[in-house]
Amino acid sequence: MTDANNYVDELYDDMFPWRDTTPEEYMAHHWLEFGAFSVTKNNKFRNGKLKEWLYRFEEIFHGTALIEQCRRLYLTDTQRAKQQKVLDKLRGNGF
Repeated sequence: MTDANNYVDELYDDMFPWRDTTPEEYMAHHWLEFGAFSVTKNNKFRNGKLKEWLYRFEEIFHGTALIEQCRRLYLTDTQRAKQQKVLDKLRGNGF
């Protein structure tokens, strides 16, 4: 866990391709890879653009309708069907 007095830019900079893609497109492709995600208000950022990207990512992550909008916008029918199979399998296993 990052100390609330430290800047967290480096942690998230290494974790997400925020310079190369929008939070919407990244979420469309990778939403199934995250069990939970939160950027707490206690975190400090030097880079305002990174902070904005992460807050938008978090907003999408916690909004089922937003995830679906992103999936429809950025994924092919085949990609969506593949994700649906994974989701159905997870649900079948109690997730």
